[in-house]
Amino acid sequence: MDYTEGLVLLCATVLPVLLVALAGAASPLESARAEIALTLDGAHDSIGVPTGTAGATSIDGAVAATLYLRPVTDEARPIALQPFLQRAGSLHFAATVGDLGASPLGGLRTGASLGGDLFVHRAVSIAFEGGYRFLDGVAPGASSSYVPLSLGLGLWWGDVRLGLGADGVWSSRDGFGGDSVRGRLDLRAVFVEHIELSTGAAANAHSIDAYLRAAYYPSKHLGLLGGGWGGGTSGATRFPDVTDTEAQLGHAPFDLRAIEARPAADQAHFGCFVGFSYWATPRLGAIVHYDVTWISADGVGATDQRAVLTIAARGL
Repeated sequence: MDYTEGLVLLCATVLPVLLVALAGAASPLESARAEIALTLDGAHDSIGVPTGTAGATSIDGAVAATLYLRPVTDEARPIALQPFLQRAGSLHFAATVGDLGASPLGGLRTGASLGGDLFVHRAVSIAFEGGYRFLDGVAPGASSSYVPLSLGLGLWWGDVRLGLGADGVWSSRDGFGGDSVRGRLDLRAVFVEHIELSTGAAANAHSIDAYLRAAYYPSKHLGLLGGGWGGGTSGATRFPDVTDTEAQLGHAPFDLRAIEARPAADQAHFGCFVGFSYWATPRLGAIVHYDVTWISADGVGATDQRAVLTIAARGL
């Protein structure tokens, strides 16, 4: 059994049982202190070079557990927004695994992260996250490991959050230097309890990523999602993109220059996504979206297309 088959078997058996058990306990739900989410991310990547086209398909899986520091109470406002609107605060853990097989994009990917969003005052929160990510590349010497870290301050006013912070990455390939840290600015706001806008950017002297997300909730249960992102990196230095399943947050899904052994090339990317979220009950919900990203680096182009499904359950 290879890694992909093992991932599919795990997701198809053990994890749905945990989700159903959490979603089915103690009905009806008046408040929740925990959330478990399972994400499956299927992608197709194609790279066009002067000598032809290379491609690969992949599947990534992630399991995330969130502990709310204040109970999330069911109310009339959209279920998906309740933790944010109620300023619940949280601690969260996630583990990911993916397999690209024998392709130019790499091999086995694994990772884990731990973070939180802690309120020190009703109008001030501190966000932090740290993790580890490993890529077992197919090509000789292509394996690498990463330690991403982030720290930020959240300033709240009504249903608006302004985030200020920094991201940093240590990598086994490039170590840690001045280009391993970027400043970050994020803004998330909910208007008239049914319209959500999120935008942000992270940058240093040689790289930038930016994103814009929008969501409209016509009812308590349904949300319509859309948005876009873009960015670029110049010169031989780079800020590693290690969040493969989080392209919608501004990053490119992979570093095309590393694949093509062109570290000094400039790289640019932009993308978009559409999707929806639906919480059938305050206990059980799903998020589905389709993402596409275009990447270019010194005459080489790539397209990343992916469908992402997340099933989430709240309880306890």
